[in-house]
Amino acid sequence: MLRLLTVFLCFICVLSKGQSTKEFKTNFNDTFYNVIVPDPYRSLEDTGNLKVKAWMKQESDYAKSTFTSMPGYKKLYDKYKFAVENSKFEDVRYISRINNQWYAIKGYPYQNNPMLYKYNKIGKETLIMDPEKEYSQLGSKNISLQYFVGSPHGIFSAYSVVIGGNETQPVHGIDNLRTGKKNIDTIFRSGKRYFSCFNNINDSVFYYLFAPHKNEGDPIHWFDSTLTYKHKVGESTNNDELIIDGLSDKIPKKLDDIAEIDLPLNSYWAVAKIQNQVSKELRIYVTPINTLSKFSNWKKVSDYTDEITDYVVRGNDIFMLTYKNAPLFKVIVADLTKPQIIFNTILPEQSFALNEMKSTKEFILLTGLSDNGGKLIAIPFKSLRYREIKLPLSGEASINYAAPDSKDFIFTMNSWTRSSETFEYNGAAQIIKTSSIRKYPSVGNKDLVVKEVKVKSHDGVLIPMTLVFKKGMENKSKYAQLTAYGAYGIQDHPASNPLDIIRYNMGYLKAVAHVRGGGIYGDKWHKAGMMGTKSNTWKDVIACSEYLIQNKYATKDNLFLWGGSAGGITVGRSITERPDLFKGAIISVGSLDMVGAERSPNGFGNIAEFGSVKTKEGFVNLYGMSTYHHIKDRVKYPATIFFHGVNDNRVPVYNSLKTYAKMKEVNTSGTPLLLDLNYDSGHGQETNTSLVSRITDQQSFIFWILGIPEFQPIKN
Repeated sequence: MLRLLTVFLCFICVLSKGQSTKEFKTNFNDTFYNVIVPDPYRSLEDTGNLKVKAWMKQESDYAKSTFTSMPGYKKLYDKYKFAVENSKFEDVRYISRINNQWYAIKGYPYQNNPMLYKYNKIGKETLIMDPEKEYSQLGSKNISLQYFVGSPHGIFSAYSVVIGGNETQPVHGIDNLRTGKKNIDTIFRSGKRYFSCFNNINDSVFYYLFAPHKNEGDPIHWFDSTLTYKHKVGESTNNDELIIDGLSDKIPKKLDDIAEIDLPLNSYWAVAKIQNQVSKELRIYVTPINTLSKFSNWKKVSDYTDEITDYVVRGNDIFMLTYKNAPLFKVIVADLTKPQIIFNTILPEQSFALNEMKSTKEFILLTGLSDNGGKLIAIPFKSLRYREIKLPLSGEASINYAAPDSKDFIFTMNSWTRSSETFEYNGAAQIIKTSSIRKYPSVGNKDLVVKEVKVKSHDGVLIPMTLVFKKGMENKSKYAQLTAYGAYGIQDHPASNPLDIIRYNMGYLKAVAHVRGGGIYGDKWHKAGMMGTKSNTWKDVIACSEYLIQNKYATKDNLFLWGGSAGGITVGRSITERPDLFKGAIISVGSLDMVGAERSPNGFGNIAEFGSVKTKEGFVNLYGMSTYHHIKDRVKYPATIFFHGVNDNRVPVYNSLKTYAKMKEVNTSGTPLLLDLNYDSGHGQETNTSLVSRITDQQSFIFWILGIPEFQPIKN
């Protein structure tokens, strides 16, 4: 009883601190279709306001001081830091081959940011670029190298770097690989141009996207009406040739369509792929590569209604991945020389969803994920009869690199119980070997158990859920954390890291709910959790949570929710719908004010996934999925912590600010609410140092709420 009283007093102490949110509260209302929608904390959207800035810093500093006052915090941080730095865990983010030389963007545990390396024939690793050192003058420790591609003969390279998580102001560079000279072209300095691809014949020529309306003073619709240009290295942009203008009836574009040029190797065709900013469907046009110009006679291959999501081109044939009349996807082919495009199926729909599509010199490659594990499928161009490539490990396969001019390819295996491992397929010998790009072997834990279950949701649909726990701890875990996403048709991919292993040893049970809106069962699964059916996403989470409690994997006193980005909708609406079901929630860079989403730079592009307030149906749907608008007075909400990168351009930080402020005002449960901000981060991009800090904060928060004595804050 004394311990419980102490914990309760700690909660009250925390709740009594921090600046009041009431000074930012107004009577501001929006009106949609005769419905008045209060937005009491609208003023917090002005994150440039000095008072708002001061409040943000005070609340975040208070959260950090609360954590650091815990007697066990420093010890836990040191434990995590030691585990990361000594884990031999490699974060391989990007692999490319340039002129028969392998390159990789890779992070070691002792580094803050991944770096660029190249590898010789025997696998010797040489550092090419340290982004943090290269861009040290920009004043950020968080320098994220996004991609690195080379010209066909290895003369030039192009790369993109994101500074402090600000994705709308990336730094692009063109380097001379042979001379080592850096930033030889100033074309990207305006911040409005984005590299697309090199010309396959002339190394000095490349194509880029131009966003004419991207201005700092106007955050709305930055990437609308993009144009495609051809540029020669070192020349003035005044000499650049316009290739796709979006006004021609040859390639009609909507406001939020982005058109990119693709020049497939070993093909006669140039491809223009048009895509909505967040939708996966493609409109595809082709023209002979030797006629590529503004005056090209583009031939239409597919429209959005053909539901094509990926393609490869070989010679005059285009192979496409589609879910039209095949929710789990199928592969079709068309002859580009024919006057009329006719689709023929070469791989019918399987019993599992297909994910990605790439090609080598000999075959098409596809990956998939079934209830029994990952799949890697090859379709030889000669026979078009598919075969399954036996995977070296259990888990899910993802293709890192494949190209039409090579028989070899590189892929990575991901698992719930071991860190990722990268393999190379030797096409000549038809064997798989561990890739020399990884220096260390995979790190795993044989004491972990993975259990797949099916849970009946509110409407009778069975929802797959993955459980991971230490042997012998199935019904003895100290706490369970349920993670869910459920948007864009994205699958929940297996993953493991050194910090997870420590948490399992602390009595952690991981539960991943593969809710509707995601893609584990293909397109139908996605569409069953978007727009008008979005409520299935959080109702699936509620059903999975009840299953965990009923089957004694968790209790209401030790069940926590975690979700990030669009998963913020899932978690936020779960705790507003059933606040009694959870002990706590962790929301990271969460989409929480969906009614106001279109006011953000990324909002217009997300209409295809979530809808628009410009239609009555869209407004009703967005209001239904908006956590901020479903926070009610005098409700006992679970303890919640809001993590957010201040430089987030995809989901602006005010989503967390407004929701935190409103929940803090009305919460009557006596449980803590905290706002934890990272001023050198955006939508998830962070250094290893900030990763360790964030996970320590998160774990300390959980232990605090669970009442563990050494994680009770000490009153200042």
